[in-house]
Parts: sequence; C-alpha cells; structure tokens
Amino acid sequence: MTDIAKRRALAICVILAAALLLRVINLDADPSPLINRDFITDEGWWAHNARNAFFYGQWRIDEYNQGLYSAYLYTALLYFTFKLFGITLMTLRALSSLGGWLTVVLLFLLVRRDISTRAALLASVLLGFSNLHIIYSRTGFVESTMVFFMALALWLWSMRSEHYLFASLSGIAFALTLLTKITAIYFLPGLALVTLAVSIRRSVRRRDAVLFLTGGCVVGAVYAIFFVVPNLDDWLRLNMSLGSGAEWPTGFSGRIQSVLKLLGSTFYAQAPLLTALSLVSLCLLVVNAARDGAIKAIRNAGELEITSAMLLIGYLLSLSFTVYQPERRFLPILFLMVILSAAVLEKGWALFQQLANPHYQMSAIGWFAVLFVLPALGILELRWRALGPDLSLRIWLPKLILIGGLIAVAVAFSRGLGGKRFRRNMLATSGLIFILLFSVLSLGLVYKTLSLWGLDRDVWKPGAFVDHKLLLMCATAILICIVAIISVAVRARRISLPLLLGSFLFIEGIQISTWLLQPTYTLKEANQSLASMLTRDDTIVTYYETPLLSSAAKVICRSVRRGFNTDVFEKSDPEYILILRMDNWKDYALEDMPPEEWPPPARFVPARIAGFDLCPSRLRGPRFIVELYSLSPR
Repeated sequence: MTDIAKRRALAICVILAAALLLRVINLDADPSPLINRDFITDEGWWAHNARNAFFYGQWRIDEYNQGLYSAYLYTALLYFTFKLFGITLMTLRALSSLGGWLTVVLLFLLVRRDISTRAALLASVLLGFSNLHIIYSRTGFVESTMVFFMALALWLWSMRSEHYLFASLSGIAFALTLLTKITAIYFLPGLALVTLAVSIRRSVRRRDAVLFLTGGCVVGAVYAIFFVVPNLDDWLRLNMSLGSGAEWPTGFSGRIQSVLKLLGSTFYAQAPLLTALSLVSLCLLVVNAARDGAIKAIRNAGELEITSAMLLIGYLLSLSFTVYQPERRFLPILFLMVILSAAVLEKGWALFQQLANPHYQMSAIGWFAVLFVLPALGILELRWRALGPDLSLRIWLPKLILIGGLIAVAVAFSRGLGGKRFRRNMLATSGLIFILLFSVLSLGLVYKTLSLWGLDRDVWKPGAFVDHKLLLMCATAILICIVAIISVAVRARRISLPLLLGSFLFIEGIQISTWLLQPTYTLKEANQSLASMLTRDDTIVTYYETPLLSSAAKVICRSVRRGFNTDVFEKSDPEYILILRMDNWKDYALEDMPPEEWPPPARFVPARIAGFDLCPSRLRGPRFIVELYSLSPR
C-alpha cells in the first residue's frame, strides 16, 4: 500500500468514526432547534404500531395505523429493535441513526467505485458532517432509513458487472425503499428518467434490467399478496386519507403554488454550499447538452453522475406536485446533491472558462442556464401584495415579460449576437450573483445558528456580554473572509478545494455545536415521568404520542380532520387527554386551541394534573409545553 493510499485509508476511518459519533452521542437528548417541529408528533406516530405490538401483542388497537400501512418495513425493524433493547427514545432513534451512518458508508463505496477515491472522501465529508443529515438521523423520522435503502440499491446496481445477482439484489433494495416509506414512490419519475438515460448510453445489458425488475417485483408481490390484499380497505383508506387535501393540490392555482413552494423552499438555505455545487453540476450537464446535443452529453457523462441527476430531477418533479413539502422530504435530495457536488469538485468547472470566447457556440437553453436561471427563479418568487393575489394576472404579466426578456438575450447569444465585452460582462455578473446569493444564505444560516447560543440583536446594546460580541464579530469576519477568498478563487478560474471544504465545515460545525455542546433532556424526562405516572390500564387521547412513547398506557391518536378515532370518547371512556399548549414557541390559551384537540366532550370534566416544558432554547424558552388532563364523567 502506497503512502497516499495509507493516508486516504486513515482519512476515511476518521471521517466515518466522527460521522458515527455525531449520530449516536446523546441520542436521547432533545432534537436540535434547527429541525422541523414535526418530531413532537411524528416520532410517536411512526412508532405507534411497533409500540402497540411491544406492549399489547397487537399491531392495531385503533384506527390510526400510519406506521403499519405507510411504512411497513420501518415499523417491522422498529419492533425488533424494541424487542431487543426495550422501548425508549434512544432505541426509537437508533434505527434512523444507524441507517444515516450506513448511508455515509455506502456513499463512500459507491462514489469510490464510480468516480474516484478522492471524490469518495469528499462525498463522505459532505454527507457525514452535514448538520441537516445528522439531525434527521438523530430523530425517529423514517426518511433516514429510506435513504439508506436507496443508497444500497445504487451501490448494488454499480456492482452488477461483478456478478449478475447484484442487479437482482438492487431491485430488491429499491423495493425495500418503497416498503420503508410509501413516499418513496416519488422516485419513480426519476427511475423512468434513468431508464431513458441508460437506453441512450446503451450501458445496461438486458439481463441486468430484467433481473432488477424481477427482484423488485418479487418483493412487491410478496408484500401485496400477504399484507396489502388482506388489509386492502384499511390500507387504501389510510393512505388516501393522508394524501387527500394534504398531499396533492387541487386545481391549476394549487399546482402553481406547489411549484413555487418547491422553488422557494427553505431547504436550500439550510444547505447553501451543496445547493450551489449541485446547480453547477446540473448547469455543466445542460451546457454540454446545449453544445454537443443531449444524446452525446448523456453518453459522455459519468454513469453515477447522470443517474444521480436524473433521480434528482425526477424527485423534484414529483415534489412539485405535492402540497405538503416538509424539510425531511428533501433528505433524498440532499443525498443526491452530495454525489453531484463531489463529482463537480473532482472534475472542476473548467468548461465555464470557454464561454467568454466569442466563437463559443451553444443553444439558447445553455446560455439561459448559465446566465439567467437564478434571476428567473428570483422573478418567479417575487411577491407584491399591492398588485393583488400571488396568482393574479397583474402579478404574473410583469414576471413573464421580464423572463421573456432574459430568454431573448439567451437566444441572441446563441446566434452569435452581442459583443465580446458584453458577453464577458454578463458572465461576470452571473457569477457575482451566484456567489453573493449563496454567501448571503450562508451568512443568514450562521446568524440564525448563533442566536441559539444566546446572541440576538440586543448583543450590540450597552451592557451586553463582551464575549458574545467578540464571538459574533469573529464568526462573521471569518465567514466573510472565506467568501471573499472563494470569490477571488472563482474569478481566478480555479477551484480552491480546501477553502470550499473549510467554509462547509465552518458552517456545519457552528450548527452542530448548538445541540452537541448544550444538550437538554426534557423530552426524555417527560417520557420517564409519564411512564411512572400512567399504567397499562389507562387510555389517553392525544395528537402528540412522542412524550408517551415509553409509557405502557394505551394511546389513541384522534384526528377529526383525517377521520381517525373520532368516536374514541364514546367507545373507550379514556381517563386522560394530552394537549399541546405551546407549539413551536407559540403559546395558546385553552379557548384558542384547535377544536379537534380541545375541549373534550361536555360529559367529561377535565382537570390538569401535569405539565412539561420541552426542548428549550436560550432566547425563546421552551419550544413546546404539553399538559396532561384527567377526565372524570360528570
């Protein structure tokens, strides 16, 4: 083994060890304030059926069976985890934590095989130390496990040349992705695009394709025959209920709003560097297609790169047709963006240097992608309430005119119009916009993160702590210097890899420090208190099962809006009701509570017996307050 190989082996060992540590340390601590608030409901919901099986020996004890019908494999794996290690917040999250870490391992193996060892190390760093991926690997959401099976399918597919059985195993892994969570169907348009790309590349043997389909179909058939068909009515009812109104938009205006929501998602601000590098990668693909034709560009691209791009585009297309776009839905996108980012860091973007040449020719699509994608997205996201509703003609007509002007300039460039100096200035302006946009997003993310350390606008007032001021000034100065150096590097037409990685680790490290260095355990303490307070014979009605995870009491999730367990008060005579008085730092008086949560039916007299402040932050206090009420018949 050469010295370089030894150093790289040591590097990947350190990276994987650190990535594992970040995903398991203090695993039962409160989730990061940077994560979406849905863990207060969803951790309990997705564990509901596994918890029922653990405590009562029955998967179904009520009408709400989201885990069983929408995440069958995840629920089964979670049940076996509970049987082996007991039921706690730590064991609940261990499955996601392990899945998240194994995804980093598979990513390294996949990228090393298809691109290079150097790119694999870069990819491992980008995903292993991504705060967004870490915090979702540390909570009981299903997406971390789902992405693991997707990564497994890609890795097994890349191994098909070693033995034909790997193609079949890849199909099985892809089917298991669907069984892990039903929303993996959003990969299907991307899979169709991948099929189109590989047919153009002629890189897949018919036998491998048949084996892939066979493996997937076998798993799907077994699941359908032995589970879906015997439970067809309940399976359809739950999944249709969860999707109706919340998942799919209604009407043309709803579809437009869904697309705009996707384009303006806060996810991109949570991963600014990866978003920027992925845009560069996709832009390079478009430029190659605009210059040489789509077929030649697809054939010249790396297999993993084109596969990731097609899956990413297809998944985004699917999301654009959904109303509900929570941050965790973007976890597969994050994984695919890491692959594209590692590829572009490995290969560079030297192609952009040729665009300033007045003799360089490509179609208008290429010029529009290079010069005007970000301005066009900004125009589409503009809102001006004074002119009327967001979808009114008075709003959209100026937008369409502006975008039409940008298209006209791109067409002119494709026909050789516009002088050399004008083209160079346009390219420089486009690069400046690109750098400024993602620099501002990075600065905003750093400022948001520093507020979790107790820093806010009052830090500049007389009497504020000097160390807080110095910390804020130093952090801002460091990031500004990094951005400035990156700008110089880009203008000098070279990639400064250490600087890019340094800025990435700086931004992610600040975010990680907010939950790593100041953990709280209020959710764990609430679980322990409620578990000691309630017995197996008690029945609790609630919308928030996560604080009750460790309790042996029977938990009934009631939702009038979705039509689940609406008659629980008549059928079960519950002894308790658990409500959320403060939700995501917003306090509610009892009279302002949602009708489906409060008050209980008039024949019950509620009496508050316990309350818990959960997930506090330095500046804003508790993020949630749950209250337990006993119910006595009048």
